[in-house]
Amino acid sequence: MIMSSSLRTLTYGCFRKQVNPVIFRLSGFNYPDPVISTSQRRCLFTDEVLGVDRFVHFRDRVLSQFGRNKEKFLERLEEHLKKEDSVVLSEDLKNLIFLCENNENDINLLKQAINKFEKQNESLRFGTFQFGPVVMRLAHHLNQPDMALSLMEKDKINFYSQLSSVTISLDLLFKNERYEDVVKLFTFVTENYKFDAKYPNDFVTLYMAACYKINTLETFDQSYRLLRALKLSSVPLKIRSISFFLALAVNQNQPNICLEIIQQLHLKSYSLVIQSIRLLAFAQIERYKDVCDIIKYNLRTDRAVNKTKVVFQESLNQIEQSINASGKEDVIQEFANLVKNLDESGLIEKEQTIDQALMQPLEYVRKSKSQPPPKVNFQWSSEEVVKVKA
Repeated sequence: MIMSSSLRTLTYGCFRKQVNPVIFRLSGFNYPDPVISTSQRRCLFTDEVLGVDRFVHFRDRVLSQFGRNKEKFLERLEEHLKKEDSVVLSEDLKNLIFLCENNENDINLLKQAINKFEKQNESLRFGTFQFGPVVMRLAHHLNQPDMALSLMEKDKINFYSQLSSVTISLDLLFKNERYEDVVKLFTFVTENYKFDAKYPNDFVTLYMAACYKINTLETFDQSYRLLRALKLSSVPLKIRSISFFLALAVNQNQPNICLEIIQQLHLKSYSLVIQSIRLLAFAQIERYKDVCDIIKYNLRTDRAVNKTKVVFQESLNQIEQSINASGKEDVIQEFANLVKNLDESGLIEKEQTIDQALMQPLEYVRKSKSQPPPKVNFQWSSEEVVKVKA
């Protein structure tokens, strides 16, 4: 399975109504450790995708322009905010965001300015500058998850009404292993914010990732409900979102649900991650013939010719344990021969694990043909989507 840390009980939020999915518990199969380790910790989105790199570049320019006048500006603004009838100008708030440092005084000053700015009459605001994403990029740059979470309040919905504001804050929480908070913020946002889609794709990816990391039957139930809701609405999902759910299903000993979802995907071929999870699921229900047949098929296809990896070493190790425990000598020997053939053909991924592949950051996909394409990260891109058949 996939290791997880012990975390507090979650609230179901937007899925508070109890809906029990069909759960298949297996007997006679021992799982000494998580099938897929969840030890990898990092952001799911690169700074390019989140716009943090551009924020830092512009921030450096503003800091350079202010120079020694920075402290005077902050002191004057702090005194100004103490006046009950004071007004926060858009330009002052903008400068404050770029000048804010990672200390309690600066962060509190920014919170005060945002609170006053939000309470002002809208007639005092000019321009169309969106502050929400910039504030969240600051929080991400300073690595301040508490700051981001404290600002995502109901009375500031208009201030943080952009998809990017929420995505950046969810990614920041995930980066700091605040997986429960990711689930809670996702619930709060989908209940209170009005976007074109009820469940935006990037939100779902981070939510599924958090459920996968928490790795409990409760989070499996939650993510399964969400997946069914998305399936009914025919919303396309990122391959990564589906992969997180499938990995969680295997870790929670739900191979039948895992295989059912895989069969409903519109995929011409299975990725290394999904194929490995598929093999693990078949092994969990002791369908070893299917495991062997899949491996034989992959040894005959173009993947074998092109040396494209078809399965992770860790998955083969888990499957081998299961087959050895069955005591079926003919299957044990056949599987051993197939693994040898895979190894000789260079089709086993030995450098990475499933979890390491899942934790690879989603890369920025450039739209302009004149720009060189970014380095492809393993097998994920921010544009990969798939539909689950209704």
